[in-house]
Amino acid sequence: MKDKELKEILCLECWKNLVSQRAKLAHARAKSKGVAVGRKKSINSDQIRELLEKKIPVDLVAKIAKCSIRSVRAEQSLIKANFRSHLQKSQ
Repeated sequence: MKDKELKEILCLECWKNLVSQRAKLAHARAKSKGVAVGRKKSINSDQIRELLEKKIPVDLVAKIAKCSIRSVRAEQSLIKANFRSHLQKSQ
C-alpha cells in the first residue's frame, strides 16, 4: 500500500468517526430536550390489546388492526412482560 492511499484511508476513517460522534451528540441533545427521535409508531397498541383481551385470534387481530402478525406477537410479548413484572412487584 502506498503512503498516499494510506493517508486517504486514515482521513476517511477520521471523517467517519467525526460524523458518528456528531450524530451521537445531536441524538443525545434531542433526547435530553424531550424531542421524539425515530420513526413514529404506526400500530395502535390499545386496539391490539383490546382485541387480544377478547381472545380474538392473532391473525384476525392483525387484519383488524392493519398490521403484521409479528407486530401483534410483539404486543403480546409486552403484555406478558408487564404482567410478570407486576406479579414480581406484588410479591
